[in-house]
Amino acid sequence: MKPRYLLDTHALIWAVQDTTRLGTKARRVLDSAGDGEVVVSSHSVVELGRLIQAGTVETDGRPSDWFAPILRRFPVLPASLEAAIAAPVLRLPHADPFDRLIVAEALALRVPLITKDGNITDSGVVRVVWYVNQTEQKLTKIGLAPVGLADPVCLAA
Repeated sequence: MKPRYLLDTHALIWAVQDTTRLGTKARRVLDSAGDGEVVVSSHSVVELGRLIQAGTVETDGRPSDWFAPILRRFPVLPASLEAAIAAPVLRLPHADPFDRLIVAEALALRVPLITKDGNITDSGVVRVVWYVNQTEQKLTKIGLAPVGLADPVCLAA
């Protein structure tokens, strides 16, 4: 099945550890997605490994065990040359290499990114899916989106 969404690293962590931290639209997408519709970039796997190694993300047991449910639930896509070329020149407000590569992968795949990252959302570089609650969804649909929400065209999909 063709990918329809790409998970940002924090969304991936929350999808595995604590789905209550996901936005309502993001949670709905994850709950209803078919096999292979929500994918993970190999860049997120590297970033997650670094976060585990730094102790930012805690695991019970070996870090490799933490990846098992991810690999069962979400296909991990290899890095693309297209994203590697695009990442350095993206108009993002910061230089975080993982954010740049993950956004570039979403653009290369032509899919929205599931992310809460306000810097990415506010940049307008990529379509995002999130919604924190129904009130924000309604405000977005009538054009009164609070700062940090994604474009309503993508979110309504």
